[in-house]
Amino acid sequence: MSSSLQDLVLDTSDDSEFSMYVMSNVIEPINKSKTSLKFVIPNEGILSRDSYLQFELKAGATPGCFLPIGSGIFSLLANAELRIGSQRIQSNPNLSIFRQITKSYDTPSYRNNYTRYMNGIATTVSPCPVGSTSPTAGNSSAGMLQLTAGVPQPSDMTIQNLPYDLTITTNYETTPVWSIKLSDLFPILETVELPCFLIKNPIEILLTLHTQDNGSESPSPNSYGALGCFRDGPGAGSTVELNLDSCLLFSDHLYYSDTRMFQIEEQMNFKNGMSLLYTDVISVVNSQPVVGAVPGAGATNTIKRVFPIPISNFSVKNLFTCWNTGDYTGSTQTGATGTNSNKLFGKYALLNSPKPYHIQVRINDELHYPQDLVSDALKFSECEYVYGSPANLSCGMYSYNGSNSGSGGYNFQANNSGFFSQEVGTNYNFWGSTGGAGINVARNLTGCNHFLGINVSNMYGDNNQDTIIVGQKPVEILVDWFVNEDGDVALNNITFAECVKMFSLDSGEVIITDQVRQLQAQ
Repeated sequence: MSSSLQDLVLDTSDDSEFSMYVMSNVIEPINKSKTSLKFVIPNEGILSRDSYLQFELKAGATPGCFLPIGSGIFSLLANAELRIGSQRIQSNPNLSIFRQITKSYDTPSYRNNYTRYMNGIATTVSPCPVGSTSPTAGNSSAGMLQLTAGVPQPSDMTIQNLPYDLTITTNYETTPVWSIKLSDLFPILETVELPCFLIKNPIEILLTLHTQDNGSESPSPNSYGALGCFRDGPGAGSTVELNLDSCLLFSDHLYYSDTRMFQIEEQMNFKNGMSLLYTDVISVVNSQPVVGAVPGAGATNTIKRVFPIPISNFSVKNLFTCWNTGDYTGSTQTGATGTNSNKLFGKYALLNSPKPYHIQVRINDELHYPQDLVSDALKFSECEYVYGSPANLSCGMYSYNGSNSGSGGYNFQANNSGFFSQEVGTNYNFWGSTGGAGINVARNLTGCNHFLGINVSNMYGDNNQDTIIVGQKPVEILVDWFVNEDGDVALNNITFAECVKMFSLDSGEVIITDQVRQLQAQ
């Protein structure tokens, strides 16, 4: 049969030489200290997005240490920056907050079986066991929610032990090792596997680290909850230390046939007008001072805030906004949650208001919603449109709806909480607390993992080719925030904007182009 006739035969194709093999490297940091790490990636092959970093932490003198349940090992990172030569490719100075939000979209089974072991994130919940053999008759908490990571004691099902895979011990030989994929640090790697063999400048990863040298509670970034939390709450020995000798980068580099490598080079050839779209993240922090005088019983106070998000001339697809504070001392809840941090989320709790806040977004001088969003259920539904998947969070973590009076002063009602409160008595020791009181789950979980995801593109879901171009006027977030007699604390509004940019190469030099400017140039 001639070759021309062979081409017409079904189920046949030309031979392909797209073979692939992988070269793996174990890279130590060239500079390391307790506040920073620097890795240099070899200029060879194509960097796999599944390459990952390894970290190991050790507690101080106090036992019962665990990573903040929402941010996990991301609590270690104050900033992660990818640089090529003198050019910053990506960085995120609020990475621990951003990944706490995006990891909320993991399925519960994925988080339990993978994220919990690899990242130390443990925000999935399950009903409390029904039975109890303790002196207390029955189990008053049966049916209420507990963290799935908790291990019930057989002799008393309401007492939860801290599981071995989450326990940071006081010895490097027994403490867990955590890992972070490079694509979790740098979203560009989700869509662009970095062609290191085409880049002539050094490729560097610079990590700025949080420290916890002070175990007592204070607003200081070195204090309790910056890196880890403890089952018995803060104390002088509640310190956490990074093992610098075990900080490693496991770097996988892909190699294809010469034909495929040439095609990859042509896909991002700047001279030919070729480039790849990728997602960049811009974080903006706006201060939200206290509302004012704390209202009396049965009342709430509110104040209007306008937060500018300076992302003019960017091509934007998603926004995330949340509220965090470095100091809880203005609240009467501090006895249950800790003085300056959350006993379960550490310094990374994302706070909701007791009465649902009102929020509106103005983009290109138009309101994004026909009317303000008020209902927490509607806000949660809006989050689904960002990635085409609902956030897998307990209603109690996201909202106060089921835990307060619902009118008047919107006061917290522990008995109405979906979580069992564990305020007093040995029958309510959370994660094996030895102090007799345990961690108050109701106070430390309810409304403490709240954010709003806003899809600002033209279509449903997450697509780099579907964005809105923001004009000269910045995006504005308009908020009516409420406080009640439980307290009034200063907050930071943190907004993340997922923007789309273009990546290309010109004679070994990386060219980063804002998509908007590229379109304007045409």
